[in-house]
Amino acid sequence: MSPLLLHYGDDTPYIPVNLDGHLMPFLLDTGAAVSVLPKAKLVPLLTKPLSSYAITEREEDRRITAFGGHLVSVDGPYLFPISVLTRKLMHKFYVIDRRRRSLQV
Repeated sequence: MSPLLLHYGDDTPYIPVNLDGHLMPFLLDTGAAVSVLPKAKLVPLLTKPLSSYAITEREEDRRITAFGGHLVSVDGPYLFPISVLTRKLMHKFYVIDRRRRSLQV
């Protein structure tokens, strides 16, 4: 995966992002208000416990509105070092546990 090319899978824009030392394709959602990662995919990649990335505005039970208007519960935010193309930055992510059910509006 080239760090300079966008990847379009199934007409969905993905971009290579280096998160805490792991290069992986991220869905590029320019209309999203927050960045969300699946906990089951994230935790095995981390070099430290997830709690070590927590930041002070962290809430145990935060709800966001997902595409389609469904409320989902997420944990966070967490702050991770990322690289996008040639830019390095710290970015805030929320984490979703897929075992939780979405909350009906």
